[in-house]
Amino acid sequence: MQPIFDAVLRNDVPDFMGLVEERESWLEERSMDQNSNTVLHMAAKHGHGELVSAIVELRPSLVYSRNANGDRPLHLAALLGDVNIVTTLLNYGWKLCSARNNSNQTPLHLACRSISMEAARLVAEETDSVGLDELNFAISSGSTCKFLVYAKDFFFRI
Repeated sequence: MQPIFDAVLRNDVPDFMGLVEERESWLEERSMDQNSNTVLHMAAKHGHGELVSAIVELRPSLVYSRNANGDRPLHLAALLGDVNIVTTLLNYGWKLCSARNNSNQTPLHLACRSISMEAARLVAEETDSVGLDELNFAISSGSTCKFLVYAKDFFFRI
């Protein structure tokens, strides 16, 4: 495993920062597994909020990066339901709310699968419009956020 990803998995901020200070190109590395994640994907996926904040400050463009599944870091944070990480990523790339992955899912789809109603609310508030597929997904999945998605869609159409 690349040292930078080892530091991310251990949530070792000082080690991570030291590696980046020695070689800034570590920020552009991709994981060698089938997902081809960036360091920001990995930090978001594992709920390492302090690392997510440090990474987006060092390299804001990483919020727009996609992994092999077409997920952006916001997709992974939304699925995890981590409100702080979702907020951080939205502050750097609010337009990402409508980005679709290779499975045609938006961060809102994934937030509805998480156990965090608050994360779903944050993503829904930043979504320009809620499409019929998001509404159908929320309703068919039995998700508790179906009412949130429906209400958001209703109020945008008024």
